[in-house]
This record gives sequence, structure tokens and C-alpha cells, in this order.
Amino acid sequence: MRDDKHASSVILQSFISETRINTEKLQKSLAGKDNETTREIVHKFLPLFQMMGNEEVIGLLRQLNDDHQWSGVKETTLLEKLRSSVEEVENFLTEMERAKNDTPNGNR
Repeated sequence: MRDDKHASSVILQSFISETRINTEKLQKSLAGKDNETTREIVHKFLPLFQMMGNEEVIGLLRQLNDDHQWSGVKETTLLEKLRSSVEEVENFLTEMERAKNDTPNGNR
């Protein structure tokens, strides 16, 4: 069970890192109207958010993939949702670590 928690932690840390990097790239590609790069980033994001089960972000990503001419408001909404997802996972990892440290010997 401990290995499962460690593996989960590693996966979630990877999600945080990749999402941060790709959110910044997406912001730049949207600002530069670089549809090809935007599409590539969307295709990187989709499996991550499908794994996380975040239907709201998945829907926005699919819309962006289908319609590259988004309003600034929609772009801002998506970028905020991506950043919010990172914060949620960071908070979850913090709670996971706190729970681990609150148990005798860090084990359950």
C-alpha cells in the first residue's frame, strides 16, 4: 500500500509539473494565435485531465481544439481552470503528506 501512495504522489507531482509548463505554453500560443502549437498542447492536456476526471476542463479543451478563434474571456477561463486544477492537486498532496505524517511511523 505504501508503494501505491508513493506512485500516486509521483504521478500527481508529474501532473502538477506538466500542467504548469503546458499552461504557460498554451497562454503564449493563444496570445500569438499559434493554432498549431495550441492544438499540440490541447492534445497533451486531454489525457491528463481525462485521467483526473475533470470534465469541465476536458470540455473546454475539446471546444478549443474544435474552434481556435476563442474570445479572451474563454481563454482566461480555461487558463484559470488549469491553474486551479494545479492548486487542487497541490492541496491534495499536502493533505496526503500531512495524513502520512500524522500516523505512527508514517504508515497506516
